[in-house]
Amino acid sequence: MFSHMIKCISKLIAIVLRLKYLARFRCLKYIKYVHQSTRLTGRVSLDFPCAISSGSILSDVSIGRYSYISSDTRMSDCEIGRYCSIGRNCYIGGLGRHPLDHFSTSPVTFSKQNYFSEKLGNIGLDIDFKERSKVVIGHDVWIGTNSMILDGITIGTGAVIGANTVVAKDVPPYAVCYGSPMQVHRYRFHPNVIEELIESDWWNLDITEIGKEARERLISLCSSNASTITTLPKY
Repeated sequence: MFSHMIKCISKLIAIVLRLKYLARFRCLKYIKYVHQSTRLTGRVSLDFPCAISSGSILSDVSIGRYSYISSDTRMSDCEIGRYCSIGRNCYIGGLGRHPLDHFSTSPVTFSKQNYFSEKLGNIGLDIDFKERSKVVIGHDVWIGTNSMILDGITIGTGAVIGANTVVAKDVPPYAVCYGSPMQVHRYRFHPNVIEELIESDWWNLDITEIGKEARERLISLCSSNASTITTLPKY
């Protein structure tokens, strides 16, 4: 009986916290898109509608419209564009960096913030080293399950990251990357098509502006590798 009561109280607290976070964005009508077990800390910007699944932890993150985050994913100091698909159990940003050209990689010798109260002299004040750096993910990016994106990485629009990939360097737009170490295996489209897609900027249009004809022209462009699209008409 007592354990059941504790579980009910825990669920109630989780719901209240979720309401509090969403109230910050004045988007209570979108509560269905954010799972009750999601933890949002720091400065979080959600451009609804976007979705976050169970068990995910986000800190200092911005997420664009129509992007979704699958369950048990952790993200910190990260900017995500629109129409992105993030798989389960991914680690994106917030992992920290260690200097390789310093005499030691231990945070005690260079970091103002570490697990211990002591520092090795005042070394931490003398080193020009940035421990954390923002991850920038473009629009329409697909990141597979169990992937890890290190601090300071930029992933170009339209890129695909295969499952179980550790991304330690920037990824060009529309590149298909996977493996360990990560490699660019191919590009989704011909360079001319990639250029046309980026110039179209379709992800920044209101969804009502992408009508049937505009959608068919985008599909035709990608299937034929032709360079024909200039503007997207509203229908």
